[in-house]
Amino acid sequence: MYPGAIEAFDRAIAADPGFALAHTARAHALLERGDAAAARASIAAANSLTTGLSAREASHIAFFDLLVAGESEAALAALFAHLKAWPRDVLVLGATAFTNGLIGNSGSAGQKRALLELLDNLAPSYGDDWWFAAHHGMALSENGERGAARPKIDRSPKTRRTPGRRTPVRIYGMRRAIPTRPAPS
Repeated sequence: MYPGAIEAFDRAIAADPGFALAHTARAHALLERGDAAAARASIAAANSLTTGLSAREASHIAFFDLLVAGESEAALAALFAHLKAWPRDVLVLGATAFTNGLIGNSGSAGQKRALLELLDNLAPSYGDDWWFAAHHGMALSENGERGAARPKIDRSPKTRRTPGRRTPVRIYGMRRAIPTRPAPS
């Protein structure tokens, strides 16, 4: 999601054109930037390179193939199956870990609760990981569990590799916890 990501994936692919996961990550980055045609081409390249990959890599690519194709219900099913087998695949989890991710945008009743349940189930696999704590805290906050959310949101910038910076989720979480004031009459 950062500037220069596409170029970094292009360099990785130039160094190893058979690196299927680089093609997959490039497809995801392109999709997030709204370039669906280029994302489809990149995932097609990844799919052409799946022979001999591990089950984890093949499942990873299959998930992103569904995501790029716009098959959101199938992608959700693949997401849950993939994370059950490989809970620490943050690239797959990252496609849904935030409130506007795959689950949050699904339009399903109970989507905020479903995201929280997923993150609750994965929490033992992540320990004190700052990135996971930030998203878990946000999901707790979005479900009205602000007391449980606050320590996770507060902890995430403290355990991040660049101490002292507030993560966007920390700022958002603080803003959400502040009651709104009535409009002046």
